[in-house]
Formats: sequence, structure tokens, C-alpha cells
Amino acid sequence: MTTPKPLKVVAFNGSFKQNGNTAQLIELVFSELRKEGIECELVTIGNAKYVSGCIGCGKCAETHKCARAGPEDPINTWFAKMLEADGIILGSPTQFANVSVEMKSLIDRCGFMNITGGGMLKHKIGAAVVAVRRGGAASVFDERKQALSVTP
Repeated sequence: MTTPKPLKVVAFNGSFKQNGNTAQLIELVFSELRKEGIECELVTIGNAKYVSGCIGCGKCAETHKCARAGPEDPINTWFAKMLEADGIILGSPTQFANVSVEMKSLIDRCGFMNITGGGMLKHKIGAAVVAVRRGGAASVFDERKQALSVTP
């Protein structure tokens, strides 16, 4: 009899601050998941270089990868991590009632690859983590929640 593979969750931190409020909130979630034997991986995307938005070219429908991504653009690596994981956490600071630019790029580009790929992220468990000082948390939380529930 084989031992079942442990569940894995990947969290994307959209904050530029590697140890800021968003990272601390994600770590709180991770501490509870680890108690249940769930493997956790944190990917800090807030300080990524060469991240741009989706242009809607549709080439990912054929390759299941972003054709626009150059060698220094990590979007295909990030999407592969989503595909490998059982659960996905999207964490971002609230910036002018919205997510960070890097988180928006992740949502748009991976979302488009998911949809054109026939729902490759279907049946994944998703959660949103919101760090906020003033207003805007509801819209930021809603955007990530909607991004995690999109299916073709």
C-alpha cells in the first residue's frame, strides 16, 4: 500500500516587503495548515522584475504557457506552482483600494491561462489574505475571491 501524497498549498505574496504584514498573515495561515500536515510554500511576487499584464493574445490556449513571458518573467513558473498545488492563497497589501500591480498581473495572466486551458485550476482550494491599513479591504478581498472562482 502506498502512502498518500501530502497536500500542498502555495501562497503568493504580492507585497514588496518580504516580511511585511501580508507575509505575516500568510504565515499565520501556514501555521494552521502545517499542524494538519499540509506542505506550504511561499512565493514572494511583490518584488519581481519584468512582470507585465496580460495582452489577451490567446497563445496560451495552444501552449498552456504565456507566450509573452521572456526568460526573466516568472509567470510560467508561478502558474506551474499553481498547477502542482492542491490549494492556492493569494495575498496582497491593499494599495489604493486594489491589489498590488504584481498580484494583478498574476491574477490576469494565470487566470487567462486557466480559462483558455479548459479550467486547469478547477477543483483547487483557494483563499485570499488581505493586509490593509485603511479602507479598500472589501474590494481587494472580493477581487481575489472572484479570481479564485473563475472557471471556463
